[in-house]
This record gives sequence, structure tokens and C-alpha cells, in this order.
Amino acid sequence: MTKEEILIAYKEGKYEISEALSLLSAAAKDTSEALASNESKNKNIFQNMIYENVLTPLSTVAHHHDVECIERYFSEKFPAHLAIHRVNDAPEQKREYTELHVHQEQEINIIVGDKDVDLIYEVQLEDETYYVKSNSTIWIPSGIRHSCNVVKGSGYYIALRLNPDSDMDERFINNFEI
Repeated sequence: MTKEEILIAYKEGKYEISEALSLLSAAAKDTSEALASNESKNKNIFQNMIYENVLTPLSTVAHHHDVECIERYFSEKFPAHLAIHRVNDAPEQKREYTELHVHQEQEINIIVGDKDVDLIYEVQLEDETYYVKSNSTIWIPSGIRHSCNVVKGSGYYIALRLNPDSDMDERFINNFEI
């Protein structure tokens, strides 16, 4: 069975995700055995659940601009929108590199400062502004206008968008490498 046939059967409800993953694993094994030079590519199904985040400019995201102190890491293949921002020694100043915007998905933002260094973000939710420190999590329901801009510090800012209408399992199957 091909990956496409497995996906169609999964969409039609003929398989649960665990059954579809088993079939994908078997297809990967068959392909791997058929192609001796590619033998180690699909040792097991879980290898396909690990994604490399690559350095991607912040300006590739709508309503965002590049800023000198942030490196953005992202994987186009990951089943959800997950962006990891490494903030490097941001001196205290007002930055407006993220414009007020809205998503139809729910969003979670996580702020984690480096050891002994506060990471502070200015977070705007609709017409209210907050200064949020290290080791905080922000829940942004769908449809809420928001922006998050670093004020100072070092650490990580992580943005995860959750779309309850999308099928992350289906996206995983689409990106499964056979």
C-alpha cells in the first residue's frame, strides 16, 4: 500500500492513527529493503516524528520584522505551527517588530529566561498591555488581537499555534518519508 492510499483510507475512517502508522512503517520497511542504499533511512516509525528546526528569518512571518537580537527556528514539516525564538542579550529598549495581529488558531506563548537573567516581553492582548517576565506562559484564544515584543534579556520565546479544525495526524502522514 502506498502512503497516498494509507492517507485516503485514514481520512475515510478505515484506520485509526495507530493502524495507519503501522502500515506506514511497514511500507517504509518494504521500501528500505528494496533500496539497499537507503537501508538505514527508516529504521523505525518514530524517526519520522523528529523534526529539525532551521534558522528562519522572523520577517518570513506575516506582521513580523527581523530584529538583531532574535534568531528564529522553525520546521515547515512539523504538524503544528511551532516557532522557537532564541533571544540573545537584548538590551532594554522598546522594540516594535511584531505588529498587532490575529489568528484563527489558539496560540500558546512560553517565555523562558536564561539562568539568572530575566527575559521580559511586552505583550499586547487587544487594548491591554502587559510586561511578562521569564518562566511565564500566555494563552491567546483564537480571534484575539495580539503582539509580543522583547523588551530585554536572554532566553527563549516559544510560540505554538493550535488549530482544533486541522488534523495534525493527517499532516504527519503527509510528511512521512518512505
